[in-house]
Amino acid sequence: MVTRRDKDLQDRLHLSSIQNKTPIEEWISNTIWFYDVLLKETTLLTKISSYNISEENIISQKEQVANLRVLRNTTFTEKGEAEEARRVRGEKLTDLEEYCYELKTIAKIALRGNPQLLEELGIKVYS
Repeated sequence: MVTRRDKDLQDRLHLSSIQNKTPIEEWISNTIWFYDVLLKETTLLTKISSYNISEENIISQKEQVANLRVLRNTTFTEKGEAEEARRVRGEKLTDLEEYCYELKTIAKIALRGNPQLLEELGIKVYS
């Protein structure tokens, strides 16, 4: 609203590119850049102070957006770690299933004449 009649200021702040929908990473970078440029525009800071927007408010907003970037990166890191843990878990479960299959097969051969012992191991014996 403050810049609507000042095309030069709008261009310096790149307001048209910030308003477009962009991926969140690009939005975060653009927003931080916008706040950096805004903080250098003393004339605009004076104008928007009448709307109770101070330099401290802008710095605080910039820090919050920067924190969003950190949180987003942390989320992606943790998501990647969780996916890797699931992959490793799946591999280990597959290995365990194969080992148990081999163990059950050996037990069936070794205890062929003792179905009660097989049942104690949890192997069902069908008559």
